[in-house]
Amino acid sequence: MRDVKIFVSISIPIIGDESISKLHPPVGFNYQKIPFEKYSYKNCLINGNNEVIVDFENAIHETDNVRYVITLELEEVVSANYNSLAIEERFLDHEVLQEIYNSTKERYEKELHQYFSLIHMYKEGEVARKFSFYSFKTQEGCFKKTSLVITNNVDMVTLILHPMIIAQEEMDCMNSFLALDFPVYSLLKEVLFDDLEYTYHVLDNTTNFKNLVTVLEVLFLRGDNGSKKEMLAKRIALLLESDDSGIISTYNKVKRIYVDRSDAVHDGICTNISRGALDDLRNLIRIIGRKYISYIQRLLQSAPNMTFQEAKDKLVDDLMNKVAKKNSEGIFLESNS
Repeated sequence: MRDVKIFVSISIPIIGDESISKLHPPVGFNYQKIPFEKYSYKNCLINGNNEVIVDFENAIHETDNVRYVITLELEEVVSANYNSLAIEERFLDHEVLQEIYNSTKERYEKELHQYFSLIHMYKEGEVARKFSFYSFKTQEGCFKKTSLVITNNVDMVTLILHPMIIAQEEMDCMNSFLALDFPVYSLLKEVLFDDLEYTYHVLDNTTNFKNLVTVLEVLFLRGDNGSKKEMLAKRIALLLESDDSGIISTYNKVKRIYVDRSDAVHDGICTNISRGALDDLRNLIRIIGRKYISYIQRLLQSAPNMTFQEAKDKLVDDLMNKVAKKNSEGIFLESNS
């Protein structure tokens, strides 16, 4: 039995405005500005005519006639316990080595996916990664070998037409948001983050609009009797707002959104949701998402094993109590008329 070192390096060219490099990178990574002509993986970003591939056009920047890329870079050393004969081919084909490769990729891809999902949850605009380039080098001697693995990412290209520009005054809030604990993120990944990410890669506004309203239903409805539109509008309004005028404004906004979605799904009246309407809904989802995240963070402090359904039930119960209070005050009566 011997311990074999594997040197891992990861390079990820970032698609989007270079201001993203102002943010704190994922743990272990650092942002780098690399001249394009010297970039180790340049040939993966160009075609046979030495032209930049369309998907990577927004990853190439230029200053003083010099092109460069912004990348996320990481280097680390992992170890594999090897108990076979020290023959290069046998070692390199050994399932233990492949398991090290796969577990390393899985570990970092999970972290990277959370990082970019949180960026998209915070703000509108294009920022993405298409490939992660993994280089694995084994130690010197008969074990020496280099393997390149190119991982194609699910968040590879967005269809957002304008870049996400990170302003200096946003830095602290965004960095705090990017530090979200994984347990909180994981509870909301499939019911919130993944659906928002989906809308970055599908061109049809109406399809995206329908899917995002479904997100609202998943977050706030649980089979209660009554009008879904009313329940959604009241619960969301009371999650987001504290004063009566704000409550009524958000209540009416959510009702209009639900009507548009219902028309698109059932009657075919609203066959073309505008990009502006989609962007408004996406931004509402972001605001709701941050409130939901804060609520779950507080719950997990005292109940770390809580499931999403348990957290949702607790939140909905709290909101229903607030709804009952506001109903008794007659705040929604004028808007219902």
